[in-house]
Amino acid sequence: MRYQLVLRFPGDAFDEFDDIVALESALVERLGALGTLENRDVGSDEWCIALVTPDPVRAFGNAKAVLERKGLLEASVAMYRPMGGKDYTVLWPSDLPPQAEA
Repeated sequence: MRYQLVLRFPGDAFDEFDDIVALESALVERLGALGTLENRDVGSDEWCIALVTPDPVRAFGNAKAVLERKGLLEASVAMYRPMGGKDYTVLWPSDLPPQAEA
């Protein structure tokens, strides 16, 4: 089964567009065959990176090292859903409730 793993950040988490591109590159390199970049959504109050993976829990576990290194883990929300699914399961932070479509 394939899943969509979404990493969401506040709009002020990145100074420049190139910063999110650099993060995407670092994530794709770290994940290797465990995840591919699906898309990004850039807005004034929120940035999202969507990845496709067969194992969202393991993929986020690997991605955490990149987020920590870049000082973004505490600002991030990580959630996943089956491809074509509606509701997300939140992975990080662990005290957030499940999310409807992001």
